[in-house]
Amino acid sequence: MLRPLVLALAATALSATLASAQCFVPDGTAGPCCSPITPSLPTFPATTLPGQAICWDSCNVGAQLCTQVVLGPPVQTGCTEYTVAFQSLDCGGTPQLKSVLNLAYTRTWNEFPVPGTVGLQVWRFIVKADVSASSTVFGCQIPNCLGAHPTAFYYGYLDYAFDCVNGTWESALVLFHGCDKFQHDPLLSSRPGVFHPTRSFAIVAPSTAVNPFVPAALLPTPGPTFFEAIRDLPATAAMPCEAAETLTQGKVVNLASACACPFSFFPPQVTARHLDGTSTCGSDFRSLSAFPTLPWFEVMTTSLGTWTTSASYPGPEAVWVDEGTFLHTEACTLTGALELYAEIKVGATTENGFLAAVGPVGTSRFTDLADNYSVQLGTPILPPFVGHARPTRHLVYVNPF
Repeated sequence: MLRPLVLALAATALSATLASAQCFVPDGTAGPCCSPITPSLPTFPATTLPGQAICWDSCNVGAQLCTQVVLGPPVQTGCTEYTVAFQSLDCGGTPQLKSVLNLAYTRTWNEFPVPGTVGLQVWRFIVKADVSASSTVFGCQIPNCLGAHPTAFYYGYLDYAFDCVNGTWESALVLFHGCDKFQHDPLLSSRPGVFHPTRSFAIVAPSTAVNPFVPAALLPTPGPTFFEAIRDLPATAAMPCEAAETLTQGKVVNLASACACPFSFFPPQVTARHLDGTSTCGSDFRSLSAFPTLPWFEVMTTSLGTWTTSASYPGPEAVWVDEGTFLHTEACTLTGALELYAEIKVGATTENGFLAAVGPVGTSRFTDLADNYSVQLGTPILPPFVGHARPTRHLVYVNPF
């Protein structure tokens, strides 16, 4: 009885908020199954964010270092795809990392830092990037694999949040580079070697005195999924954008939690999860275990930690990064026949933060994924599977409840 009561109270509060606080511009991704669309996104600004470089060793926090993140203005390169110039510096002004981030837009929603008042509109992007070093001083801010290879693969997400009252922008960026098992395996990677078998690295921004980011080993919330969609990106520039396919059902199941690099039951920074979903158009996705041939036991969801206050976007929000192996069925094909793909998807999960609205429904949980390796079944499945950023074919974005 407790959950229905909580849901009813949340729905009542959200209805009151929406009635008095409208701030939403559609993104143009809705439409009938497989129909062409013309997405409509705003012009996002360049920004500089105070943040942290965080590294873990055997799933324990190794260091937290002051970092400045500089992002150029996004440049559209395709259907809801953008690039953004990125640089990180230490807080003494010394350059550390640089890249051109590849952004794949997933969705937009409203958030209300103060319920009952006009709030924020948020646009979320999955980020994939080949990151290079601006220095040869390796450590928590610069992984030592960049001494042997020109780039290291990072992934995560980037939010742009528009304040509808003040007309200003805020952002949140998370980038993650995993341990050797997931990034540098000689049989799997385009960047092979033994560099940091027990260490992983992240950049998180913003992190400020009024809303600091605190690393923590947190468990993501499982449950059925509702709302949101699957969306295909065009295979070639000549093909039109396709409408999002609304999900009809799906679920997120927590399987087990542990440390993955090396394996240990404590601290439980990584949660193996099962994700699946089916769309109204007949597409679907399902995480599958490739372990031990590949290092993923379905989806490996790594806890990074949480922002701690409501003083700035994204509020007191927890964040995880996700990577895993999937079977993805595409219904919107040129022939009309279903096409099956084996994929490695990457992305992020966030929980809590400010009160959020996806359409007419309140939620605090978002999981957004994009493939970084996709091969149609019936064609050769060949390495390398990891190590560098690849084009995006399929997007999945759900709300675990």
